[in-house]
Amino acid sequence: MTTSRAALAIALAAAATLVWEVLLTRVSALRLAFHFSFLVVSNALFAVGVAGVVLTVARARTAGNERIWAARACAALAASLPLAYAFLLEWEVPAQFRLSDVSSSLGLAAFNAVAAVPFLFGGAAIGLLLQASAARVHRVYAADLLGAALGCVATPFVLWGAGAGGALAVSVALALLATAALSRDAGRGRIAALALAVVALAAAPVVDQRYPVPSKTELQITAETSFIAGDERLSSRWSALSRVDVDRIPDDERSLFLRTPGVPMPRPERQAFLMQDGSAGTYIHDYTGTPAALEGLRRSLYALGATVFEPGSVFIIGAGGGDDLWAHKASGTRRIKAIELNRAIIDVHEGLLADWSRDLLETPGVDLVHGEGRSMLLAETERFDMLQMSGIDTWTALQSGAYMLAENFLYTRDAVRDMFDVVDEDGAVQVTRFSGDKEALRLLATFREVHAEVGEGDFRRCVACVPAGSFLSVLAKRTPFTDEEVRRLDAFLERAGVPAVVHPREPGIGALDAFVRSETPERFIAEYPFDIRPVGDDRPYFFHFHRWNDLGLARRSIDAPTTVTQGNPLFLLGQLAFAAVLAALLLAPTLRAALAGAEEGSATAPPRRSLAASALGYFGGIGAGYVVLQVALLQKLVLLVGHPLHSLTVTLFTMLLGTGAGAFLSRRAFSGDAPGRRLWAVPVGLAALTVGLALGSEDLFAWAIPRSDAVRFAIAAGIVAPIGLLLGIPFAHGIEAVERHTPALVPWAWAANAATTVVGSIVAVVVSINFGFDAVFGLGVALYVLAASQAPGLAARRS
Repeated sequence: MTTSRAALAIALAAAATLVWEVLLTRVSALRLAFHFSFLVVSNALFAVGVAGVVLTVARARTAGNERIWAARACAALAASLPLAYAFLLEWEVPAQFRLSDVSSSLGLAAFNAVAAVPFLFGGAAIGLLLQASAARVHRVYAADLLGAALGCVATPFVLWGAGAGGALAVSVALALLATAALSRDAGRGRIAALALAVVALAAAPVVDQRYPVPSKTELQITAETSFIAGDERLSSRWSALSRVDVDRIPDDERSLFLRTPGVPMPRPERQAFLMQDGSAGTYIHDYTGTPAALEGLRRSLYALGATVFEPGSVFIIGAGGGDDLWAHKASGTRRIKAIELNRAIIDVHEGLLADWSRDLLETPGVDLVHGEGRSMLLAETERFDMLQMSGIDTWTALQSGAYMLAENFLYTRDAVRDMFDVVDEDGAVQVTRFSGDKEALRLLATFREVHAEVGEGDFRRCVACVPAGSFLSVLAKRTPFTDEEVRRLDAFLERAGVPAVVHPREPGIGALDAFVRSETPERFIAEYPFDIRPVGDDRPYFFHFHRWNDLGLARRSIDAPTTVTQGNPLFLLGQLAFAAVLAALLLAPTLRAALAGAEEGSATAPPRRSLAASALGYFGGIGAGYVVLQVALLQKLVLLVGHPLHSLTVTLFTMLLGTGAGAFLSRRAFSGDAPGRRLWAVPVGLAALTVGLALGSEDLFAWAIPRSDAVRFAIAAGIVAPIGLLLGIPFAHGIEAVERHTPALVPWAWAANAATTVVGSIVAVVVSINFGFDAVFGLGVALYVLAASQAPGLAARRS
């Protein structure tokens, strides 16, 4: 098999596998929930390691026939993709998984197992091609990473244009093209594979229409309101971020978020619900056709800040269904700028339901802008009288694999500072969240900490909290509320029929008021059962409330829904333990088998025990280290690139491309470096680059974020490319080293790299939750130090 054919085939197989990985994230988020999406993808990727283990055991059978077996693996990949996809769409999943329930756990295990099958065949194909080309691994491994990079950059656009079914068809076509590349010249197998690939691509636009991904159906909108989704569907549209479904609300189920008891009828006669990934959503109302309903909206929390402060201008993060905008328009706010993350939601306002939003969008001074809220906040040069953010919940899993939602960076102390930078000196901020004490207390603790830096006077006179059913709005200023603002606040409370939980002049109610009035807030936070400390951009886990030293509380709340708490330590530690044990069971026995197959008494092979320890430390270190640094980079740069879609296409694409370039170029620079002395350049270079990024990112991002997309993307690529270049060196270098004296270790090295990548991704989550992403960078560098220290043990001894 020629190097060019192996490179083409491995690039196509890698692209197909990467498309399936991204697609699996999106399908799992729709069918399950975002945190189970991470769990499914993480566990399914173990199948790549299993493939490497199988190749290690079966090496005697596949050696010399790698092309034939790789072609079979690619064909099996192409066949398994639609079968696995069909199962994931049809498998019945409960509305709420409970890990303590055996049937739920078994159902989730079946979902995991089937999702993993394509990774098994894709990993086998890649492993076989690496095994066949070990002497030319630099070129072939570079092609592998190039294919993954192209799959990464293509998938978001395929999702947008053709949906999940289209992405599936593209993945199948790529696998079939890889099969054709490995088939005999002009043979029937090649012709059949090419013909089927054409059929798959032709079917891409219609698969999603014929076989849509089902989502949750019974939605609990609020504590009092629910409805069955899908009965009156108006639209369904995919993006790389989520799927947005629009359902008409039946007349007898009409409602309003942030509704106070004082909201009168008539509510809008026409309502729809916009859902993201089948769960998080918002109402959109026909206020153009029912203008009288705006009087009710003015008594909801949407209009709280507009009523109390009577702003002339407002900056809104999260346009959603438009209620924040309508409330300010009805209250007389002249300048309204609203940011919306999901382009599909803006299209609903401007296209599908344009007649509902017409009076709003045609009003002079109203701008609806597509963008990520935090990045737009940092780039904003205009100053406003008020900033408003109402219940920003996408429930959309970021592709970074950091167990994070797209909205995390909107609730950090750094974000609150940026909010106050956008409003005038006497301007106000209104943030609405769920009314549970944990969320509200963390939000108040964040405002209190920032007020100590930028505010004036007593914090108690600068804040108010107003509830409405399941929600609570926090109003905060740098300066104390004026007498007139307090009068208007009291008038709003009377009309709405709600009390003030926290009032700037009078005693409030419950734990929130106790915290605001506490003379020792640090003690209050330390003694509270859950972790309510403010979070920063380096550790932006606003929705994680468990203390990691209180596993008893974690055990008691293991089945709590994600709307209550996320990131249960026992859930994450259990996932880590499972991954570590499975990796050990896969790698330890097969390492012994691989070494047993080495030539006895070889004059050049290192001692077995030394080689075993070195191989495990080396390939395990670079496998875990790579994904740890990948997760940290994706999170660190999300503010710079400005949108989750851009984060995936710019950051991950550049990293994969840089890694491939590093693998390709490393042969000339590191060939013959048997003891691995030059390899120390990798951890040393990584340390320099990551420390520089950690220390200089704040100033660099502050300068870059207001610039054009092209400038920001170029800076992000310039940061990632040299790191990727260094990361591409060790794997190819290690494969070349062991291939000289112990070829049986080549497929095992592929298994070790894949299995420890899964373990490393979970470790990165645990470390980032507890210590932040700068610490994750440190961990990644330490793992490459471990790998470099084991490189001499891989080197062949002189005869």
